[in-house]
Amino acid sequence: LIMALITLNKLALPTGSVLQVVNATHSTQVSWSSQDSETFIYQASITPTKSTTKILAVACVGGLSNGGSGRLSGRIRWDTSSGGTSGTQIAGLTQVALDGSGTSHVGTMSMTGLSGAVGTTSTLYFKVTMTKGDSAGTMYACQYGSQSQISLMEIEA
Repeated sequence: LIMALITLNKLALPTGSVLQVVNATHSTQVSWSSQDSETFIYQASITPTKSTTKILAVACVGGLSNGGSGRLSGRIRWDTSSGGTSGTQIAGLTQVALDGSGTSHVGTMSMTGLSGAVGTTSTLYFKVTMTKGDSAGTMYACQYGSQSQISLMEIEA
């Protein structure tokens, strides 16, 4: 039985096979008022089993609200350091426009991105960041108890 397990581990998996999945939920409110500056919202980490694999990241930021109307863009970045806005961008600039403020104007944004081959088996941090595109008001994420989520899937390349 032990030899069978060792042999099974050496089998090549087909391209596109999911090797592991990590899910994380974030519910702490984040606020920022700087225009055109990226702001860290939340992150999740994954430790790849192979350096040749890719990571598919699917993220959602809930409870988006603004003190005034305005544009908001989101990104997913990854690197080996926790927090901040550094790293390789894998999700293109996803944008939404909020047409007012308060509870009647709460929005949600989803982003998806696929990394290239990660090149390491060190822990990687996938960071969701946002940028406020207009000067009006303060922007909020996870406002009114809303949750944000990210799923990371290690994919055989």
